[in-house]
Amino acid sequence: MNRTFSPSQRVALFLRSHGCCSLCGCGLNPAKWHADHIVPFALGGPTELWNGQALCISCNLSKSMNIDLEPILPPGLVLRPWQKEVLTMAFEDADGQPLGLIRQAIHQANTPAEAERIPYVLNAFPGTGKTKACFTAAKFLLSHNVVETVIYLVPSDNLRKGAVDESEYFAMPLRAGKRSAEFDFTYQKGVVLSYHQVGIPAYRNLLEHYCKERRVMVIADEMHHLGDNMTWGDGYRKCFSQALVKLMTTGTPFRSDGGIIPGVRYRDCAGRNMQEVVCHFSYDYGQALNDAAVRPVDFTPYVGTVSWRSRKDGEEYAHGIEENLREVYPSPEHDLQKVKGLQSDRRWHVFDTPRDNPDAKYLVEQLAKADDVLKSLRACSHPWAGGLIVARDTDHANEIGGLLETITGQEPAVVHQKISGNAQSQLKLFQGKPEYGYNRDLSRPRWLVSVGMVSEGVDIPFLRVLVWATNISAPLSFYQIVGRVLRKEKGVGFQDAMVFIPKEPGWWELAESMRSATAEYRIKQDRDIGSAGGTSGKHLEREGLGSEGESDGSLLHDGTGSHLISEEERKKAEKWALKYGRSPGDIHQMWLRGGDTQEERKRSWEELIEDFMSDNEEAS
Repeated sequence: MNRTFSPSQRVALFLRSHGCCSLCGCGLNPAKWHADHIVPFALGGPTELWNGQALCISCNLSKSMNIDLEPILPPGLVLRPWQKEVLTMAFEDADGQPLGLIRQAIHQANTPAEAERIPYVLNAFPGTGKTKACFTAAKFLLSHNVVETVIYLVPSDNLRKGAVDESEYFAMPLRAGKRSAEFDFTYQKGVVLSYHQVGIPAYRNLLEHYCKERRVMVIADEMHHLGDNMTWGDGYRKCFSQALVKLMTTGTPFRSDGGIIPGVRYRDCAGRNMQEVVCHFSYDYGQALNDAAVRPVDFTPYVGTVSWRSRKDGEEYAHGIEENLREVYPSPEHDLQKVKGLQSDRRWHVFDTPRDNPDAKYLVEQLAKADDVLKSLRACSHPWAGGLIVARDTDHANEIGGLLETITGQEPAVVHQKISGNAQSQLKLFQGKPEYGYNRDLSRPRWLVSVGMVSEGVDIPFLRVLVWATNISAPLSFYQIVGRVLRKEKGVGFQDAMVFIPKEPGWWELAESMRSATAEYRIKQDRDIGSAGGTSGKHLEREGLGSEGESDGSLLHDGTGSHLISEEERKKAEKWALKYGRSPGDIHQMWLRGGDTQEERKRSWEELIEDFMSDNEEAS
């Protein structure tokens, strides 16, 4: 029986007999490409065998490279400027690697299987929208048949549902991978797995085989976790060595413990004894702040004294929170390990509760002050705003829950893995995204107390106040935890975040870059306006003797960037901030904008108050 073939089919048959992309020479395996995935690219006139280039979809896209994202975006979603830039830009690095995510993905797809496919590394500050950028790229590559399947990897089981919800929002539904490896990977558009699952031998064999047989895009979200566990890193390397497209994301492109993330390039961190990942695209807190992608953050630092008795040597110690213990105990007179132990002790005991020691005052005062701030925000501009307290372990979280109920008169939601069957239901009282709806019920608890479950990937946009009550000191964890209160919420005018934290040198050093970015942002606002008009477990070798402290207020500045202001000005800023549901930094800058002299500022203060009241009425 004779059969008539269309020009596309004739070109595809020619391609089948001569190899994939015979004229463009990309070297892809013909077995992975089918007739309906081949584009006949005409050299001129009707497409025939004599004038047609047989191109796979990715090579054709490379040739035309018209990246139109609008048709694939969910209704109502408007990408932020940085997301458009990372997805579509055409620049290349010194090695000729495309810096745009989609172009680099197509570059990977055109790389022969025997050559190394360098993963695209996206570094975006927590809360700025890197997940949406990833799903936009995946949807584009799926819709243009560059890839057939998406495998999305997350660091923990409790983050899988969030990724599945996001995929459904983009109309490219992925299946939440079960704990067992017995399911069909062709289900819908792909699957969401945890790094732990990738380390399971049954999964390893299945994924490795799957990447050989299909055109797979793998997205490793929060990639720094691949260095946590050698099994995870080895599993990822083995499973996805032949994945057609690899994308890795992070909000913290370094590991202070020296763990190696597979497949990425490293360079030394300037001024630090660690290495950071070489990223194709980076978007830091300062950039996000200027783009209004995240909230400005005010750190309320506390200073005071922490006392404890070490059960190791029986000695009693008392040190200021802000003291540099390496200067107090210099080497070689004092052993470096001992100094590190004292630093660890101080980080632990500063958050003692009265159950730990009757003289522990710091945390009680901190919780009371933080709740006053949160109530002020809810009364003035953000009625459903919530607060987060991150505790040092599960027992500590339970103690803080009881203490907070005593102080505030309201039981908080306590969320950790040891709450049998109740942790996820408590978390659901808070969790959600504007696209899917989230809980604005005013009867919902004001406070959420957790240890590790409210971390990266958990999106609670109305969290505005953070109380740091954990002894964790790793830079990666610091930025992830602070990032929980930086996500912006639509429809809320004033959105500064407040973080209550001891002015301990290690933590304060990590806060410096964010404090500087916030100060620069506010100074820029002033100029623009002027021109216009923990870890879990018990420490059995230590006994806390007490802690006390008070607010430092040193984020406030004098308008030039200096953080030197009078005590009277600081107290005035805190008083008005509490009254009008603003941060002290914002109040202080509003005061400075009133004029060049104290008299001018006093005269304009009434107008500023009217602005506050007007903003609050609109928000209500």
